[in-house]
Amino acid sequence: MIIATISFIALTVLVAILSINEILPLTVMFICCLTAPAVATCAAYCLYYHIEIKTGKKTRTVIPLTCLAFTVISGVIGLVSYINDHNFILRGLEAQLIWFLIMLPTLVATIVHFIAAYIRNMNELKKLRDQK
Repeated sequence: MIIATISFIALTVLVAILSINEILPLTVMFICCLTAPAVATCAAYCLYYHIEIKTGKKTRTVIPLTCLAFTVISGVIGLVSYINDHNFILRGLEAQLIWFLIMLPTLVATIVHFIAAYIRNMNELKKLRDQK
């Protein structure tokens, strides 16, 4: 929860900087590329712990699937923004920023979480095979 709070605060500061300056400096892009996967991961862990408390079972795929949902939702939002953009000078810039600053970092987080879940499942299966 601490990481989620820090990510939300950093994201709020990022939005304030963007709205005041109307530019996109490198530090803001760096902060956004770090906060988007952090927020997705923290939301995924919150959902994971909620499911674990309710059912009493460990489900390793909840975290990667939640991050994948964030990736798909941001991709769809970017696609809708790209289709509905009627500005001829900055055609699709908002959509490209959504895809670059939100969708790609959460996609990387999704891939990392899928690999981590796969490795944990293989280690657990190996331990079960060794016990028999």
